[in-house]
Amino acid sequence: MKSFEDKLAQVKEDIEREMVSGRENLSYLKGFLENDIPKLHERLQIEMQEREEQDSMIALKTSEELGKLQEEVNKGINTVDPKREEDERGSRGDSTCLDKRNH
Repeated sequence: MKSFEDKLAQVKEDIEREMVSGRENLSYLKGFLENDIPKLHERLQIEMQEREEQDSMIALKTSEELGKLQEEVNKGINTVDPKREEDERGSRGDSTCLDKRNH
């Protein structure tokens, strides 16, 4: 009978130890779910917003730079380069000097 009571006491102690351990684990998980997860979610939202703002700034800057480059290209196309015009006339053979000699 003594052996049975000793084993019963041992089982009660084991159960009590497991219950304490279970409560500690439950407390840890509850804290994680109620505190850590919301903080992580909030931080993720902030990082996503910051990234979107950064992407918008990059897109705006790229657009501005492309606009400047387009303006430069348009200026280059619309600007008459006398040397280039002379070269083009010479290569086409429509120089005014040649025209006068042929008449």
